[in-house]
Amino acid sequence: MRKAEYVEKEGYRWFEVPETRPWFSEEAGWPKEVPKNMPFPTITLGEMLKQTADKYPDNKAIWFLDTFITYKQLYGMASSLATALHRLGMKKGDVLALLLPNSIQYVVAYYAAQLIGVIVTGVNPTYKPREAEHQLKITGAKAVIALDSLYEQILDPIIGNTNIEHVIATNIVDLTNIGGLKRFLGKVLKKIPTGRVPSDALKLTKLLETPADVPDNDVKTDDVAAYLMTGGTTGIPKAAVLTHMNLVANALQSRAWIYKIQPGACAIGVLPLFHSFAMTCVMNIAIAVGAWMMLFPRPPKTEELCKTIQELVPQGMGMYPGAEILFKRLAEFPDIDKYDIAGKLALCVSGAGPLHRPVQEAFEKVTGARLVEGYGLTEASPVVSAGPFWGKRKIGTIGLPFPGTDWK
Repeated sequence: MRKAEYVEKEGYRWFEVPETRPWFSEEAGWPKEVPKNMPFPTITLGEMLKQTADKYPDNKAIWFLDTFITYKQLYGMASSLATALHRLGMKKGDVLALLLPNSIQYVVAYYAAQLIGVIVTGVNPTYKPREAEHQLKITGAKAVIALDSLYEQILDPIIGNTNIEHVIATNIVDLTNIGGLKRFLGKVLKKIPTGRVPSDALKLTKLLETPADVPDNDVKTDDVAAYLMTGGTTGIPKAAVLTHMNLVANALQSRAWIYKIQPGACAIGVLPLFHSFAMTCVMNIAIAVGAWMMLFPRPPKTEELCKTIQELVPQGMGMYPGAEILFKRLAEFPDIDKYDIAGKLALCVSGAGPLHRPVQEAFEKVTGARLVEGYGLTEASPVVSAGPFWGKRKIGTIGLPFPGTDWK
């Protein structure tokens, strides 16, 4: 694969891939509705969120623990937190670590950082202390937002070895509708996990009370937006450097590929947001489309997933990115007929490994969804290619390169 030449003009940048490439042909299955090359606006992730919030303020943005928030609420919370982080001394180019599972807090913190040019690095909540220390050191993280139940086991042993100046703590239910008594009893009875944090730790909920006054930090499209860890299976993990342009472009490429999906669709987030696959294919695509994210703090049991899809996902508007094992579980779930999910899922993409024909066919049969295989790598933000969802589909390949992507 090689980098295509690009042109920049009047606020857009586009990549000129010769339209004589063989994958653009009708025989190869290129969808006529998808542009071969497309202009990408030279905007930041923060600007992308603002555009969606301005256009669809009352659309659902996130569902988490029986709680919905709208795009207006999401942008408001991100703006308040961005203001608070700036007042703590976080400036453009500084790094904010997120030791959080999938949650409202993760999305709010991620986009708060983008609004002021702070770089995000998501930390795997299953890391051992030394693994977390390695990531915090090589990224130079200056602040961390951590789940209180994770602090003592992961951060406490190593925090003194890092450059962390600010610890910001949150509980898993902080931004949900779980009320006072129920929340208190849940923590007392240990049904809601909690944990000890330093006495000088800041409370995320308190920072979110900051009146929004986002400073102009002159964030540019080519500024770094995220450090994502990669390569851990082949050696010591390294941090892939991704810019706003990288991430906005990949979200818009993905939106073009799923051209029939409309605002109000649902992106199901079982995969972790600290990973590039879910970062783009759940969070950033949802925001680019005006869809909402269904977030689970840990992979749910199949019964819970089916019940939630049945109750919440609009007919024909569910998008489910995952690894093959997730689709295999649904395809082989013996009680799937007890749940009305047929037709709820529309588009599903399998990544992180091959998708085998028996799994694809069984899954499509029981759900009525279209399941294709895709390919990506963290350094590419990550999606490089996918099979077409409509028209000519070829099982057993990684599909066609996305618009503006050239390869050999």
